Amino acid sequence: MTAGPLRPPRGRFGPVRAGPGVRATGRDTTCRNTQCVLCCAPKDPTKRETPVSDVIALASDHGAIDLRTQVRDHLAARGLETLDLGTHGPESVDYPDFAAVLAEALRDGRAARGILLCGTGIGISIAANRYPFLRAALVHDVTSARLCREHNDANVLVLGGRTTGPEVARDCVDTFLDTAFEGGRHARRVEKLGTPPAL
Repeated sequence: MTAGPLRPPRGRFGPVRAGPGVRATGRDTTCRNTQCVLCCAPKDPTKRETPVSDVIALASDHGAIDLRTQVRDHLAARGLETLDLGTHGPESVDYPDFAAVLAEALRDGRAARGILLCGTGIGISIAANRYPFLRAALVHDVTSARLCREHNDANVLVLGGRTTGPEVARDCVDTFLDTAFEGGRHARRVEKLGTPPAL
C-alpha cells in the first residue's frame, strides 16, 4: 500500500535515528527504528570511516540550488548514494514543501539521513522540525555540525545557500556524517524532542 501524503505531525512516529555513528562506538545501543536497515555490528572506535547508511536525501528551495548541487557532488565523491528531491529549476518555490518531501523520504525508509537547504537555512529548519521524527540542525561551522550529532543526534543537516560557502558546507557535511552521537545523558533529552509535553 502506498503511504498517503505527509502532513504536519498527527501523533508520534518512531524516531529515525542516525544510529550507525552511535553503534560505531561499540556501546550497547538499541535502534528504535523498527524499519532499520543499517548495520548494527559494533565497530572499532579507533577507525574513522564513513558511517553506514543507505541513502542521503537532499532537498532545497530555489535559494540554494547551487550549494545543494555542490554538496551532492561532494557526497558522490565520497562514494555515498544520494536522493536528490529538488527543486530543479530557478522558479520560486516554498521551502516547507521541500522539508515535507525529505521528511516523507526518511519516514518511508528511502533515506537514512538528510540535508536541507534554503537561502538562510532558517525557514526550512523550522519547517522540518514540525515532524517529531526529524531532528534538523541549522549549522554554520564544523563545531555546530559536530555538536548537533554528539549532543542532539541530529538526522538532518541544514545549510544556508546564501550564508554558507561551498568549502565550509563540505566541511560541515563531512563532520555531520562522521560524528557519533554520544548517548548517555543526551539520550534522555533527545527522547523528549520527539515527545513534547501537552500544553
